[in-house]
Amino acid sequence: YGQQDKMGSLLTKISNEIIQRCKDKISIDDLLDGDVEKCIRDLEESIACGEEWRRQFEKTQKLIIANSPKKSFEFGKVGTKNRNDSIFAQVEAFKQRCNDLKEIGQGQLQFALKGKDTILPDFPGSKGKDITYSLEELKKQFNKHLDSKIREVNKAMSVLEPNNPKWHENITTFKNEMKELDTMLLNIVSIASTSICTVVEAAELVENFDYLSKRQSVRDGIYTKIATEHVYQKGSKEATEIDHIFDHWNGGNQQQIEQRFLLAPPHPYCSGLALFVRSLISRLDYAYKGVEMLFFRRKHRRRQRKK
Repeated sequence: YGQQDKMGSLLTKISNEIIQRCKDKISIDDLLDGDVEKCIRDLEESIACGEEWRRQFEKTQKLIIANSPKKSFEFGKVGTKNRNDSIFAQVEAFKQRCNDLKEIGQGQLQFALKGKDTILPDFPGSKGKDITYSLEELKKQFNKHLDSKIREVNKAMSVLEPNNPKWHENITTFKNEMKELDTMLLNIVSIASTSICTVVEAAELVENFDYLSKRQSVRDGIYTKIATEHVYQKGSKEATEIDHIFDHWNGGNQQQIEQRFLLAPPHPYCSGLALFVRSLISRLDYAYKGVEMLFFRRKHRRRQRKK
């Protein structure tokens, strides 16, 4: 095994064996009709396994090149070609297949509500029933796409097989259909947000949709549409309005201010002013409560900054 060809053949066999071990772990039945979350975890572990195999290979390769007087086992670049690519070609293709299947699983969680204990929350307001109905219709459309594009392909040959002839065409179409469903879901979010009157109502709506959000594109859209426009901006607008009200009624000298809020006896002399200020504080506290409800949004923003 001191020759490159023999070593390359051995390493390719190891790659194929790793792929087969991962295939044995992944259940397509779970992905389509069973424990979707478990299947997604298995797919993620398989992807991580492929990445770790290549990382350990390249680490060992560098150590051998640095410490061995011979140049055997050197699969580095030759011109524009990387010899390592031939060893890991099947691994990279398998990782891509796992990523595609993982996206199907996320669609199952997002649109078909296949997650454990996942139920539609009760949406408040006059549009609550309409929102629930629209989400149920999205579920039906997703299942229709899943049946025609993925289940049919899997019947003829497992979608884990790299030589499945219809896979690439169908998965491309299926991904495009899921993007359309993403857009439809965000349209539902926009319609739901039109009935929002207060910051707290907006925060509750974000909580409900965040609970249902499994795909990153949907989560980002919800945070942009509701969290930014209806929680943070509405909260800022509310604080500005309270500030203007206070400045308007607090103008003039002390005697004029006290006269504006004078209550009839036996109320204390400055009780009217105190009640006025207290009402503004309560209003501001209520708006701040809505902003504080989105503590999970701050975690999301920190993760985005790290990326």
